[in-house]
Amino acid sequence: QIKNVDLFLAPSQFVAGKYQEHLGIQPTVLPNFAIPAATSVKADDGYYLAVGRLEKYKGIQDILPLFKNSSRRLKIAGDGSFAPHLRALATGSSNIEFLGRVPHHELASLYARARASVIPSICWETFGLTILESLSQATPVITSNFGALPETVTNTGGGWVYKSLEELARILNQIDANPALALSKGREGTEGLAEFSPKKHLEDYLKFIANALQP
Repeated sequence: QIKNVDLFLAPSQFVAGKYQEHLGIQPTVLPNFAIPAATSVKADDGYYLAVGRLEKYKGIQDILPLFKNSSRRLKIAGDGSFAPHLRALATGSSNIEFLGRVPHHELASLYARARASVIPSICWETFGLTILESLSQATPVITSNFGALPETVTNTGGGWVYKSLEELARILNQIDANPALALSKGREGTEGLAEFSPKKHLEDYLKFIANALQP
């Protein structure tokens, strides 16, 4: 039994639900925040972007067939123990580019020039910070239906959620046929970031602490 704790915080409703289900506690939801973007101009260089650790549970292996042997371009930023396997799966596909570990200050430009970010996790994500990073550059996101990813996409309005690879294929085809759709979704998502600003995060945090300290 957990005692002498005045306040539990969770980054999403999904995590809050798991706390309640498995620990019997009701936490307060305090989402993560996005650092406001610099004044970079949104562009569409025609590629899709995947950013994150290259581990099996991140699901990159599931989406490679939708890019391999096609004209659709994919850039993958990140590294991990599963990287050699992923590179082997992509052998012979010049449209799939592995960038390795990219310094954080260079990611903004990669996001800004992407048509959309793809987040194909097959594990329970607790929030989805890469969603905010992408939307801060007005680049929409396409996420799997795991953990808090759908929640974050819904709360920002900046993307699509797929429940199967067939549905993902339809979304990609739709965007390829109408790139302006991605630009519109990206702008919508950027506007939705107002609820995920550092200022609001800090204000909410201090408010929650003050409430917890009241007798």
